[in-house]
Amino acid sequence: MSIYDQAIKVSKEKPDVRGRSLSRDEALEEIRYKANIPAFWVPGFEGMKVAATIAKKPERRGNRENRNQDNIIVDPKTGLVGVTDGLGEKEGKTEGADASAILADDFPMSYEDALTATSVLDDKELVEQMTALQKQKYGHDFPGLTEELEKRIQGIMKVDPEMARKSFSLMNAAININAKVRETGGKATLCTGLVHTAPDGSKWHISINVGDSRAFKYKQATGEFVQSTIEDSLLNVLLTRGMITPSQLEDLKQNPTATFKIGKKEVTYSELKRSMVACLGGDDQLAIPSLTIRRVKKGDKILLATDGLEKKFRAGDGEEMDLQAMSEAFPQSQSSGVKINFPLTESLDMLSQHDKPGAETDDIALVAAEIE
Repeated sequence: MSIYDQAIKVSKEKPDVRGRSLSRDEALEEIRYKANIPAFWVPGFEGMKVAATIAKKPERRGNRENRNQDNIIVDPKTGLVGVTDGLGEKEGKTEGADASAILADDFPMSYEDALTATSVLDDKELVEQMTALQKQKYGHDFPGLTEELEKRIQGIMKVDPEMARKSFSLMNAAININAKVRETGGKATLCTGLVHTAPDGSKWHISINVGDSRAFKYKQATGEFVQSTIEDSLLNVLLTRGMITPSQLEDLKQNPTATFKIGKKEVTYSELKRSMVACLGGDDQLAIPSLTIRRVKKGDKILLATDGLEKKFRAGDGEEMDLQAMSEAFPQSQSSGVKINFPLTESLDMLSQHDKPGAETDDIALVAAEIE
């Protein structure tokens, strides 16, 4: 079942607490062309509640020639939740939307195939192959990289070998599907993953990302809202490889006109942060995803978002996201001793409809999961 059919099925058969429901034709119109689909519940996930929403940028609503380039991945069978974002926005062109749709529709199957292939590896082979893959991601010449990666991956194996296999399978699924995405002639970013329960009962959010789609975590116990993943920006590449110092980075942040020299080119902090160096479907024959694993507990919430959310919540005139403002969609009030907890659908609608004067607009896709 395609993601569109699944969204339509859910919105029709499982309306949210406010009773909203869309017919098949209405949902297709909303998702692909017209405007936005109100946040809806996705039943069938084990151990968590899941909701999602998609919205088209205001300037392109009502224009059937310009489809929404953002999509969602919600697959109860595999437990996958995620978002994809098609790149490129030329009038009347669909390559970006096609790349995003293929990625959203076919990634669960690609993951299942990768999981089957990974099952034949013993623990030693798994560590070796995961290390080799991460070395390709971060660069062979980075000092101490092999030892650091092996230690990290062995730590995952120690917690639970099955978690390591799922992690490796997620990474391979993205690599394997890249050829199919490239066939569309378009490009897309990806952030997806699942929640894994270890033998000791602890729960872990495993996520991968390529490009600037992101995963966030809301800690129910503290009300803290943090970004989990690291986007594939030129700035993060320089930081990972030790090519820019903390003092240089701070100078760039404090002075918008300050520049950093890369080869013969001088670039600002904004340019470093917003220049993406990886996507699926691009010229890079092996777009290797970044892997992130975070422990989650009952009541915690996971949010996956395309870069349309970042544009809505960029703090002031700066380049950082206002995570405090975002956390207001997941409120806690203890003034009367009672915690307020919005339904996920309401939280997603608040994020999607956030309107800041002067903010850049874009398509947006959001998926949220609450750990039970």
